[in-house]
Amino acid sequence: MSGRAMGKQVERLSKLPAELTQARRFGKTRSAQSTALLEDYVELIADLLASAGEARPTDIARRLGVSHVTAVKTISRLKREGMAGPSLSWCLSDQKRTGASDASTNPP
Repeated sequence: MSGRAMGKQVERLSKLPAELTQARRFGKTRSAQSTALLEDYVELIADLLASAGEARPTDIARRLGVSHVTAVKTISRLKREGMAGPSLSWCLSDQKRTGASDASTNPP
């Protein structure tokens, strides 16, 4: 690397925030995106339960454009966090079903 190129690289690195600061920012962003994704699943599950009486992982995967495995893993996460019931129809907990209904009838 030439001296000039190395100088530009050092200049770019010096403009970056401290590593811990940048890591916190990215962490907050990832957390917000993750929460939004879970909310998408909750809303879709509520819609499927209301219209078809069940929300199968296959239906969820198709409607969200993700693989079946991704849908199953996310549903497992919803269950761990108390946002979905353990039954095969993936019934939402009463609290989340109410919130999902509110979100679908009152979009931001």
